[in-house]
Amino acid sequence: MIAAYYLKANPDSAVINKYLKAAEKYQISNPDTALKLADKAYQVALKSGEPLLLVNPYQTFANIYYYSGNQQLALDYYFKALRQIEEKYQ
Repeated sequence: MIAAYYLKANPDSAVINKYLKAAEKYQISNPDTALKLADKAYQVALKSGEPLLLVNPYQTFANIYYYSGNQQLALDYYFKALRQIEEKYQ
């Protein structure tokens, strides 16, 4: 997970991480459930207004799509995560 020291300072990160950990449990066995949980994390991150909080939900979406056999969509989400980091540190 990205910049753990930074994200711990944001109160939304605990909620996001809770959803993402749950999503990780289902990413192979039940991708639909994993996507719903990852989307909840994404919605919290989006409302926070902090771009770095979007990185981990994007990575989780990417992992779910990768394990589901949709490599193109997985790459799209990996690149979204990368862009968030690049934009924050440019």
